[in-house]
Order: sequence, then C-alpha cells, then structure tokens
Amino acid sequence: MGILVVGGDNIEKISTKLTTKGFDEINHYNGRKKGQRKFKVSKNMDYILVLTDYLNHAMMENIRKKAKIAEIPVIYSTRSWSSIEKNVDGIVCN
Repeated sequence: MGILVVGGDNIEKISTKLTTKGFDEINHYNGRKKGQRKFKVSKNMDYILVLTDYLNHAMMENIRKKAKIAEIPVIYSTRSWSSIEKNVDGIVCN
C-alpha cells in the first residue's frame, strides 16, 4: 500500500511506524515551500495522510480537491503517533 504524508518537517519515526502498518511506499511533502503547494498526487497512492498541525487552510483545501480528483481517501490527524494510529487503523481495517 502507498501513502502520501502531507505536513510535518521530520517524519522518519512516523514512516517507520507506518511500515509496520503495511505501507511499503511512503511519500512526503512538508507543504511549507511554495513549490510543494503545487504537488501532484500519484495514482499509486492508496491514502493521503494530512498532519493538520503544520498546514494552513488553503493547503488543506488544495489537498482535498486533488484527492477528490484522484479518488484517494484522506486521513486527517495531528502529528502524534497515537492519533495517527487511531485514524489509520480505522480506515485500513475497513
């Protein structure tokens, strides 16, 4: 499974834990640089994980629109692993 993580500067620990949840392809955009606001969502991603602590509303709206076009489910979470795990488990297990 593939997941695109948007937000957060350093997600090494999150990436490691996401691999234990079955994600073998993990892409990351921190969303802070202007060029990253115009990213493309790859069709081979199964989910988009949005770390809401580090993004503004305009970036979240941009992500939501691109995910809708690509028909990829979006998971909204804070950066804490307990919150991410709860949200990922709720969607991946369904």
